[in-house]
Amino acid sequence: VKFDYHKFYDDTDSKREVMPIALKEARNRWYLIAEDGDTIIKNFALDRIMSLLITEIKFKPISYNVHQEFKDTFGIINGTNEKPVNVLLSFTPREGRYIESLPLHRSQKLITKNDEEYQFTYFIRPTYDFKMELLSYGDQVKVIEPETLRQTLKKKLIEAIDLY
Repeated sequence: VKFDYHKFYDDTDSKREVMPIALKEARNRWYLIAEDGDTIIKNFALDRIMSLLITEIKFKPISYNVHQEFKDTFGIINGTNEKPVNVLLSFTPREGRYIESLPLHRSQKLITKNDEEYQFTYFIRPTYDFKMELLSYGDQVKVIEPETLRQTLKKKLIEAIDLY
């Protein structure tokens, strides 16, 4: 398929010609997973695709298991250097009940559940979208492990406070 694509990341437009592999949903947005060039797999948000043209060009799909490729990710970001790590989160009981009923990730396991906290473990890549999700919980979540993720989020929260 050929299309014009608008990137939110840097507010640019580009012309693309890709070989579709799959469609994937993440956080109420749909994405085209496609081979772009020499077996480079990229994700394209459908709402940013314009002037779509289905070409007559035939291609042999590469071997790509979407479920396997995204199993350790939170959302749509997967082609990064982050390796999956064990993450331990502590939620307030109020937020913990929500997280227990609608898990953040398929690897979620409840460790502790009491009047003071709900602790969950995850085996997940700490990608940008996962970090943004954790930040969205504000004072309702605390990263216990790993320390690197804890420090990264602490730095982001300090930067957010400095905006005010």
